[in-house]
Amino acid sequence: MLVSDLVSRDFSTAHHSATIIDLVKIFCRENTNGIFIVDENGTFEGLVTIFEVLQAIVPDSLRRNPNLAKAAPRGLFFEMVEKKKNEPAEKFMLKNVPVVHEATKIIEIAANSLQTEHYRLPVVDENGKLIGVVNRRILRDAMAEKLGISCDVKL
Repeated sequence: MLVSDLVSRDFSTAHHSATIIDLVKIFCRENTNGIFIVDENGTFEGLVTIFEVLQAIVPDSLRRNPNLAKAAPRGLFFEMVEKKKNEPAEKFMLKNVPVVHEATKIIEIAANSLQTEHYRLPVVDENGKLIGVVNRRILRDAMAEKLGISCDVKL
């Protein structure tokens, strides 16, 4: 089975100049925690998840020593959000995200996902244009389908 058999065309994008305000709007509007960053031509440039936004907001000193956060004044988080709200994605987006192509084998995706923290992989064409996404949820659903299990069932 190849990526082309499972690729999702449902993904969120933004330009590298998108600010934290813009990104949070997309996160909320599209109910996602990951946004692919593309240029004007749709060429993949990077990825921003809520994790990178939080890293851009929380000061290094608190990230290195979370115990300092205990002594931080109440409301500091929202002060930092306000201070950083116009920070552009290009300053904190992940740039070295592995990409895959539609001809990539699914076993390669599964094996690679065990070696990396990247679980949302951009699918690009031969020119680097973003055309889809494959992620662990897609792999889960493919396994379930093969095993005759419905992922829609709520217990």
